[in-house]
Amino acid sequence: MIRVLHVDNDPEFLDLVKFFLVRDGTMEVDTAESAKAAIEMLRSAKYDAVVCGHDMPEVDGLELLSLLRIQGNQVPFILFSPRGREDVVIRALNNGADFYLEKSGSSGTSFADLAHMIQTSVGSRRAESALRESEARYRGFVKGLRGIAFQGTVDFRTIFCHGMVEEITGYTEEEFLGGNPTWDKVIHPDDIARVIMEGKDLASAPNMSASIEYRIVRKDGQIRWIESIMQSVAEGDGQPVKIQGMMYDITDRKRSDEALRQANEKLRILGNVTRHDALNQLAVLTGWLSIARQTCNDRATLDYMERMRSATETMRLQLEFTADYQDMGMQKPSWIEVNKAFDRGVAGLALGDVTVEREVQGIEIFADTMLDKVFHNLVDNSIRHGDRITTVRLSKVMDGDSLLLVYEDDGAGVVDKEKEIIFEPGHGKHTGFGLYLTRAILGLTGISIIENGVADKGARFELRVPAGKYRFKQRN
Repeated sequence: MIRVLHVDNDPEFLDLVKFFLVRDGTMEVDTAESAKAAIEMLRSAKYDAVVCGHDMPEVDGLELLSLLRIQGNQVPFILFSPRGREDVVIRALNNGADFYLEKSGSSGTSFADLAHMIQTSVGSRRAESALRESEARYRGFVKGLRGIAFQGTVDFRTIFCHGMVEEITGYTEEEFLGGNPTWDKVIHPDDIARVIMEGKDLASAPNMSASIEYRIVRKDGQIRWIESIMQSVAEGDGQPVKIQGMMYDITDRKRSDEALRQANEKLRILGNVTRHDALNQLAVLTGWLSIARQTCNDRATLDYMERMRSATETMRLQLEFTADYQDMGMQKPSWIEVNKAFDRGVAGLALGDVTVEREVQGIEIFADTMLDKVFHNLVDNSIRHGDRITTVRLSKVMDGDSLLLVYEDDGAGVVDKEKEIIFEPGHGKHTGFGLYLTRAILGLTGISIIENGVADKGARFELRVPAGKYRFKQRN
């Protein structure tokens, strides 16, 4: 658990930041509305990090930082800098701030950045503390650690590694110590140049430290994200000959951050689309009400009322879509069994004589928790538009390092000119949002979908799941 002290003279902003930081259960947050109150709290309690606004009366954020450092308190310090105040940022970093964050809004992305800064700075301090201990005690410290403690040469040969080595990389400690592989062979090809450059910077002087995020390719081919907190170590003549530090698997966090970013963007689009459509339907309803008031014929009135009901029903369906769309990305993506998600998605649909087949047992994909809705929409689309369908089928095909989930029906199919249009919002005979929502849900975790069936022979949707986002469940 990371304990954070947040200092700001705006109580509403304090409450908002606290809500976002504590919700995943990894942090607890205390608040102070002035630097004076913060100083008293720091005297009576130990905090892992301090987050502080700059513009405060009496003692501002820079003055509080300077006072703490003068007192020898090296607690990680993150400053909320006002927009456009580069001088404040420079002074903060010169005075020992770990990070700064522009105080320009309250978006989910900003709070995710803040959480990452806290985790990074606290992790760095803890790693530096551990690295000052002797190697004998070091092994005891890292035993059972949710990461990897390492020491290696500047050319990536491993001298020492301990912790979750095999769980994270797929290789054993013995394989690394034997030089097969060396660490540079594990780093993703697209990231190796950046890591080499960082290593050269570390090797330029002793006792330098750095934190870097990059991808590795596991022994089984899976791609994982790693955060390395490193320090150069010198021996003899003072030239750095070793790099040591800690590594953590941050794959789930990276995936969640990307999903959150995409979800926020899609929610912004949603506001425009849904409001426009809802207002149009309200105009329809208002028009028929006006006509109804002008007539005394009961049958006509009933007809107009029925049209009102139809418009109201359309509004209801659109609002249901709004609720579904709002739920996208609100929960962290997770590993989901495809066959179970498909069964849940089909349940409740009026299938009639339609036969449902699936051949996807033992497959899990990393997807948004609304994956059930994807399959629900695909089957519902077949029933509504397939005309003469008798069978729907979900199967799997390997295509290089990607997994294709193939959904097919034997209905009317989709003509070539509509293969992309069907994924646009508002297209179709029902709400017009089913396939649009389907593509959006899948896109949150990098899964694409296209329709490539043959018209008059049935629809065929391919869901392409990239490497690292699918796995085969082991049988007991």
